[in-house]
Amino acid sequence: RGKTRKWKRDRNGAMNDYQKAIELNPLLTEAWYNLGWMKYDQGNYREAIQNFDKAIQINPGYAPAYNVRAWAKEDMGDVTGAQSDQKKYKELTGF
Repeated sequence: RGKTRKWKRDRNGAMNDYQKAIELNPLLTEAWYNLGWMKYDQGNYREAIQNFDKAIQINPGYAPAYNVRAWAKEDMGDVTGAQSDQKKYKELTGF
């Protein structure tokens, strides 16, 4: 339901849905990733990175989290961290 709300631009509803999903099952990689994406979209890069960190901790092979975490790190001025995440993303996806 969070994805539907996200695409309908109901950001608060989507974030609430992702947070509820995480409360019910804290091991939902996609919920952490999507919550991180929402935080990133709001310009809250530090919290976004924390959410992407959690998604990666749960599933180290989840490439999308590395990709968007790289964007957030770059936006915060962490060029080295961003490059490292982009390298890992490319290793996982072949792109």
